[in-house]
Amino acid sequence: MVNTLLSETRRKNSIGSDNLNQVVSTLQEKVDRLNAARQITENIEDLTKKASDLIFHEFLIPQGAKQGLETEQYKQKYGEILEMVSLILKSLAWSLAGGGKELLDDYLLIDFSESLTALDHSPVWYVKALGYVKSNHGLTGKAAQKINSYIDYIIKALN
Repeated sequence: MVNTLLSETRRKNSIGSDNLNQVVSTLQEKVDRLNAARQITENIEDLTKKASDLIFHEFLIPQGAKQGLETEQYKQKYGEILEMVSLILKSLAWSLAGGGKELLDDYLLIDFSESLTALDHSPVWYVKALGYVKSNHGLTGKAAQKINSYIDYIIKALN
């Protein structure tokens, strides 16, 4: 796109409004993605903690009561949950900043599924956590639409 504009300029042709509109649209999309990545990064600790607490209280405590988990086992599981939620959010921010969901495919979704199996965690836990993040990330407008589409992509892959 930029090459098209440069080519038109070199040939001393005027830059068409369609080309300019395309450039503006592309740049705005990048700004929206970067704003979403920045917002997630700035709030990653709070979102990680609250989403992990949700998993812990909704899934782990009832499951642990049935299994007779000890306090140390709860602490270990909670630490694992914090780590996994943080990984999801960091991967989300990286893919938004990098400009594509391919990063999610290549890294998060393949390795994440294997980790869940190894840790004996349910994908349902993280779908719930992502639902929390989607409802509480604090973004509005196009940036919210962008991040929500990435969150929906991860949720779909986990289901």
